[in-house]
Amino acid sequence: MAVKELYLVRHGQATTPQIDPQRPLAPEGRSQVERTASILKGINLSVEVIYHSGKTRAEETADTLSSYLKPSQGNRWRRGLNPNDPVVDILEELDAEEFEKIMIVGHLPFLELFASRLLSGKANPRIVDIPTATAVGLHRTGEVWTIKWILDPSLVGS
Repeated sequence: MAVKELYLVRHGQATTPQIDPQRPLAPEGRSQVERTASILKGINLSVEVIYHSGKTRAEETADTLSSYLKPSQGNRWRRGLNPNDPVVDILEELDAEEFEKIMIVGHLPFLELFASRLLSGKANPRIVDIPTATAVGLHRTGEVWTIKWILDPSLVGS
């Protein structure tokens, strides 16, 4: 099986390392993620699994999204999703993925480089801007990926 629908979500705004070295979501970040999750639930977005990097801010974002979207396989830590991890590792795994609809919650610069690589075959220049708590919906037909939509919660009222 191969991934046909891919949703990339950047974690919500995190605290600074000076406040907490683990960098959990800040109150504004929690609010951003709740808004994104609510909108995605409202459009009946369906995913089978939500992967996250394991960093506190990404795991908290994935937990919130999971509570709204109820993926059948829950949310899971996945290697290779940290800010500076190479995108080629995940690219190669998309064809072998056991699910067709997945969500990846991660960080910059990884998510923007990954999206650019999927869409253009090159990681640079970056062709997608992903602010905090923003979701990007991608669709694959054959070997071609296209953007279905981009949801930036700062553009939607609370």
